[in-house]
Amino acid sequence: SLLARRSARLANVRLQAERLHEVYTETVDRRFIGDQFEVLDSPQRLNARYEHHLRSAQREVLHLVMPPYVAPTEQLPERMFAQGEAMARGVRFRSVYDSGSFDDELSLRTAREGGNLGGQIRLSSGLPMKLVMFDDVAAIMSLKPDDPAAGSLLVYARPLLRVLRVLFEELWEHGQPWSESGPVAAPDPDLRPAPDPRMLQVLRFMALGMKDDAIARALGLSRRTVQQTVSDVGALLGARTRFQIALRAQQRGWLDDVPDDPGQVEHRADQFAGMIGG
Repeated sequence: SLLARRSARLANVRLQAERLHEVYTETVDRRFIGDQFEVLDSPQRLNARYEHHLRSAQREVLHLVMPPYVAPTEQLPERMFAQGEAMARGVRFRSVYDSGSFDDELSLRTAREGGNLGGQIRLSSGLPMKLVMFDDVAAIMSLKPDDPAAGSLLVYARPLLRVLRVLFEELWEHGQPWSESGPVAAPDPDLRPAPDPRMLQVLRFMALGMKDDAIARALGLSRRTVQQTVSDVGALLGARTRFQIALRAQQRGWLDDVPDDPGQVEHRADQFAGMIGG
């Protein structure tokens, strides 16, 4: 029942974005106030605005990432080059990927290259939208996350930018750090017995709802290695099933930094939906 309520809350967040698109389509030739919003109704306009703001960024660029993508695959090298230039200017990049994103090869490739450039990456489950923010000055948000053709909204309005910043920081705070070179967070040495770093990372990705294949891609391992790691964790905990593994790992504090409270997710979704709807 908790998962059902969480799904309903996130669906409500998506509904608010869809309503923005409906307002646009109903007004046909009318446009939002130029200094507050801009509708990007084609991939060409979206990519042009994205590249402009990326090259203009001075402090920080924030991403909420989930497929499908609007930009074609062949544009990835150019975007990575622009990101590298921005980072050379001292711009910080933080990205939260949906935990299901690594089922998509382009998502994994983007995460790898962004991480190699020095970007910080975390994984979270059930992202409510796709988003990129530039220096708290502008943001691009998808009107329909699962339909790139529906267009995007370029936001300059300060109140909405503050809402989007709060949403990102909440998701970032509760996300699981990811790095292809290995786990970012180390286990508490006071816990005995303790898992090795690979066990801990696999456990935390399992807690995000990721399947074995997605975990394998995220960690650069084979599916067989991930399954063996799960088996080793079970032996360490004296657990036979994945449910028992998750329960006992939580009891030992190995998953303390994983966003496992549906009530917190519901609260964030309620809060965000309320501010957008208002």
